[in-house]
Amino acid sequence: MSRDKYHPTPTKRSVKIIQEATVQGLTEGVTVLESVLEWRLINVIDLKASESAKGSIVSQGTAEWTINRRSIPAGIYQVTFTVSLTIDDSPLPRNLKAFDYGFIEIITAPIRVIIDGGSSVRWGSNETITVNGSLSYDSNIGPGNQTGLNFTWSCRDSKRNTSMSTHGRHHLFLAEGNVTSSAKVQTSHLEIGKSYVLRLTVSKGDRSSFAEIAFEVVDGNIPHVNLRCFVDCGPTIPSSNKLRVTSECLNAACIGAVYEWHLKTLNETTKTWQNISILPIMTSTEVNAANVVFNKNSFASNSKFSLMLFVTPQEGKISFAVLNFDTNREPNSGNCLPSVTEGVSLETEFSFTCFAWQDENTPLTYEFRLGDEPISYGISSKSVSTVLPAGSPEDDYQLQINIVIKNAVGVAVKETLFVKVKPSSQLDPCITPVEEVSSKLQNLVLGEDSKLDEFIRKGEISKATLLALSVLKAANTDTSECKQPLSQGLKTLVRARISK
Repeated sequence: MSRDKYHPTPTKRSVKIIQEATVQGLTEGVTVLESVLEWRLINVIDLKASESAKGSIVSQGTAEWTINRRSIPAGIYQVTFTVSLTIDDSPLPRNLKAFDYGFIEIITAPIRVIIDGGSSVRWGSNETITVNGSLSYDSNIGPGNQTGLNFTWSCRDSKRNTSMSTHGRHHLFLAEGNVTSSAKVQTSHLEIGKSYVLRLTVSKGDRSSFAEIAFEVVDGNIPHVNLRCFVDCGPTIPSSNKLRVTSECLNAACIGAVYEWHLKTLNETTKTWQNISILPIMTSTEVNAANVVFNKNSFASNSKFSLMLFVTPQEGKISFAVLNFDTNREPNSGNCLPSVTEGVSLETEFSFTCFAWQDENTPLTYEFRLGDEPISYGISSKSVSTVLPAGSPEDDYQLQINIVIKNAVGVAVKETLFVKVKPSSQLDPCITPVEEVSSKLQNLVLGEDSKLDEFIRKGEISKATLLALSVLKAANTDTSECKQPLSQGLKTLVRARISK
C-alpha cells in the first residue's frame, strides 16, 4: 500500500478487496498474553482539517481487513493498522505497540448500461417495438436502483451514420419519447431492408456510458426475439464461468416456431468469423431449446464470439437475435515459488510468492491454499509464513500448494507447487519417548501460552488452522511398527481444542 497520499493505491469501489498486515519482529517462542489489532480509516480531507484525527474503526481483532464492495464512498483515505501486544516478559508482563499506514483511493465505478434484447436483431416492418434499458445501473450502488440516472435514446442509419430520431415528418420514438429507461420504436417509419443502430446513453453527474443494439427491418411480421444474459454478463465475460442466455419471443409469429443456436468466433489473423460446432460437452441444454447454458471453460480466453439464435416461424421469414461478447484474458506472464522446497513438519516455516503476473483488469488477488485449506488471501502476492503438516510417505512426503491468481472481473488462473514436508523426528513416538512427544504436542495447542492460542489472539487465523492440522496429523502418526502409540486421551484433548 502506497505511503504517498499524492499517489495512493487505486482501489475499485465495485470490487471486494482484502488487505493484509504482517506482525514481525517478535522473539521466537515469546508468549503473547493479550493482543489488540485495529484497522482505522480516515478521509484525507478530514486529516487535512485535523492532524490528530483518528478516523473510524473498520476492523478489529484480525490482521486482515475486508473491504466489501461499495462499502466506502469514493475518495482518498489514510489507512492505519495498529498492534498492541502484552507479552510474558518475567518478572512482569510488557506491552509492545506498533503501527503502519498507507493511502488508498476508492475509485468511482462506471455506469453499467444494459439494453435488453441482444447485440443485434431483426424486426418486422409493421410493429411497435419496446426496447428496455431498465436493467442499467450505477455500479457504485448496484443493480435495481436507478436513483439519479438520466436516460437518452437515439437512433442512426448504420451506413450513412445519420440521426434517425425523426424520419421525415414522423417521430421514431412513441409516447414517452426518448428520455426514459424504455423506448418504443415504430418500425413502420423506417425503410425496409436497411440497418440501424439504437443507442442508449445513461448519465449521472459527470459520468456517462452507453450501449447499442443494431437492428434491420424486413417486410411483414416476423418473430420478435429478445436475448437476455444472466450472471457474468457484459461486453467481456470470464471464460472460466458459465454463460446463461435466455430468449423471449414476443408476438404471434412466435407460435410454433423452431429455435436453433449457432456460435461463431473471430479469427484475428484473417479478421473473418468462423463457425464453431456447439458440442454436447459445451452445454447443459439442447441447441434447439429456447434458452442455452454453456458450461464452464467452454470458450477460449482472450477471444471474440457471436452467439446467434435463429427462430423459424411456421410461415414467413426467419428472425434472429445475436449476442456478441469477448472473453477476458486470464492473468499471464507470471510464476510462483516457495521459500523452501523441503522442510520438516511443525519446524520449517514455508511461504509462497508470486512474481510478475500481468492483467489489464486490476487489482489481482492471490489465494494460497494447501489443498482446500486456506493459507492466505488478498492483494499481496506473498503468502503468510506458516508451518505445514507432513506429507504421506506414499507421495514421497509431497504436499500440493494451489495458488489462484484472479483479476478484477473474476477470470482466474491456477498455479500448482509441490513442497516436501517430512515428519519431525522429535514428534515421532518410535524415535522420541512417548511422554516427550505428548508434552510437545500439548504445548503447541493446549493452554493460554500455546502457539495456537497466540495465533488466535494475534488474529492470524489461517496460521492457527494449519498449525492445528499439523498437530492433529502428528498425533495420528502410524506407530504400528514400534508399538509406541500416543494415548487416546491426548488425541481426544487435541481434537477437542482444535474444534473450538
